[in-house]
Amino acid sequence: MGIVESSSLDQQFFGFRIYKLFDDGPLKKTGVQELEDFIIPPEEIINNSLPFTDFIKENLNNSITLRVFNLRKRNFSEITVVPNNNWGDGKHGALGASVRYENYASAHKNILRVLKTNENSLASKMQLIPGEDFIIALRPQDEDILTLNSNLQKDPLTIFKTILRENMNKNVEFHIYNEKKRARVEKVLLQVNDTNEILGCDVGYGKIHEFPKTVDVLPVNRQDMDSNKNEINIVPDEIKTNDTGKIKDDDMIQVKINNSEDSIKKHDI
Repeated sequence: MGIVESSSLDQQFFGFRIYKLFDDGPLKKTGVQELEDFIIPPEEIINNSLPFTDFIKENLNNSITLRVFNLRKRNFSEITVVPNNNWGDGKHGALGASVRYENYASAHKNILRVLKTNENSLASKMQLIPGEDFIIALRPQDEDILTLNSNLQKDPLTIFKTILRENMNKNVEFHIYNEKKRARVEKVLLQVNDTNEILGCDVGYGKIHEFPKTVDVLPVNRQDMDSNKNEINIVPDEIKTNDTGKIKDDDMIQVKINNSEDSIKKHDI
């Protein structure tokens, strides 16, 4: 199945976000990370002359170089991979990954920062750390992962509330980022407690709540810096208005996520 890209969206800062890497798949062996890395469309894709899946098929068993954007570091790198069907059961594509087409320039903004957790709440049982933990995605029971960046027509808080409201009394996985620790997943049963709370925490999004850029402390090569100077400013789009919200049952906004949009369909490649 080809990946159809929406012509109604600005394609300049879009890429294929890696949602899942399958064991022993070619892409996993390159060291890319789930949810953190975006594959930048090759020139053939940008020019709309060839769907990404067809590009992979045409290069089956050949070494290809792909450009990757990393959410944490906010930089680009290149990986070399050989698409092939000589691994696994052949059901998960020649690269062994599930991807969605998303805006990589807004991914560090469209998340929720944990600001406060209440005692004896679900948030406290999840050991969410105020000020340090960020919620980037959720996976409802028996459904695919949805990042809070998957629908640019809605802010991350609205998407978050919608997922909670539609999955009460079900298990939901929370994908948590922390600038000082490795990403983790917390699986909980969503229920309203005695104080009419679901999670029992305050969250925020916007300029002051963006996921911080992670910087590697390495020796500086001035020549390399000069050669890469055109790759620094990659997030020019406007900052969303700051907002905070308490996650309570009576505060649920009834907004339906449009799961038919091509930009939030998942594809195995």
